[in-house]
Amino acid sequence: MNLAKLFSGGKSAVAPGVTLKSSGSTAQLLVSRELAGPLTVPLKQEPLRGPGQHAFTVRMPQKGVRTAVGFVEQPRAEYLTPDYAGSKGYASFGGAGFIYPAKSMSKQTYGEGDSVECVLCFDTRRVTFSVNGRLAGSTPYPYATGYPAISVFPGDLRCEIAFE
Repeated sequence: MNLAKLFSGGKSAVAPGVTLKSSGSTAQLLVSRELAGPLTVPLKQEPLRGPGQHAFTVRMPQKGVRTAVGFVEQPRAEYLTPDYAGSKGYASFGGAGFIYPAKSMSKQTYGEGDSVECVLCFDTRRVTFSVNGRLAGSTPYPYATGYPAISVFPGDLRCEIAFE
């Protein structure tokens, strides 16, 4: 995945049916039915590194697709669940409540209108997820770098992203 090309000019077509508009501490991701199959979209060009923590919040005013939000060690195209991406190199939280690679089920789920916060703490080596301010759960993250990312399926989706 060519990140320099992806982030040039502030707006780019990631793939047919996927557009990412990025501007400093905010971004917008648009997905349509034209997307050929599941895809993970990195939201930053440069990797995050420790010490300390990094966070982003995704608000989904329109969500008609399956999604997973989280962090990847390196940019990748595979959807962030074990069925597609195996069990290494990422931490994700899906809308149905599954947290990977911890293989845990949260009591929190998310859908249209919800906000999901993802916090990567390099000091504790964990990623923590919250939905509308309520803790959903966490999973180990033993990697030295992280890219905020959203995995999507084809369909109608609009995400508004804020980086902290």
